Amino acid sequence: MGMNHAVNEELLKNNYQYKKLHDMHAQTKQEIKQEALHPATDISRITHLKRKKLRLADEMNSLESMFS
Repeated sequence: MGMNHAVNEELLKNNYQYKKLHDMHAQTKQEIKQEALHPATDISRITHLKRKKLRLADEMNSLESMFS
């Protein structure tokens, strides 16, 4: 986690696009948790949210690799 964590922290402080992606990723993660709590869990919505979360993580990793 060493170098990547340092890059992550630096990008969070200084890169608006990365910060936005990070916030959207955290929000999507929370939405998945909330959706899973419902008695009538919508599996297709959870699947959609998980794909969105993975896409956001991929975009964040792309930015991290550009700055590492």
